[in-house]
Amino acid sequence: MAQPTTIHLRSECKPLEYRSALTPSAAKSLIENGYTINVERSPARIFKDEEFEVAGAILVPEGSWPTVPESHLILGLKELPEEDTPLNHAHIQFAQ
Repeated sequence: MAQPTTIHLRSECKPLEYRSALTPSAAKSLIENGYTINVERSPARIFKDEEFEVAGAILVPEGSWPTVPESHLILGLKELPEEDTPLNHAHIQFAQ
C-alpha cells in the first residue's frame, strides 16, 4: 500500500506577516482525505499551533523542513531566502 502524501507547513517570520498558507480547517479536510499534515510550530502565524493539532496535524519543530524526507511537499507563503544549498523537496508557495 502506498504511503500517504505528507505536506509540511513551514514556519515563516517576516515583519508584519501573519498569514498562513494553510488553515486548520483545510488541514483537517486534507487529513480526512488521506494526507499527513506536519505543521512547524510558529510564534507569528495567525492560527495558534493548537488549532492545527486539534485538526489532526502533527506539530513539528520550527525550521525542521530541510531535514524531512524528500518525499514531503513543503508548503509556504513567502519565498525562501537565497542560499547555495540545493532544494531537495518539491515546494508549494504563494509568493508575489
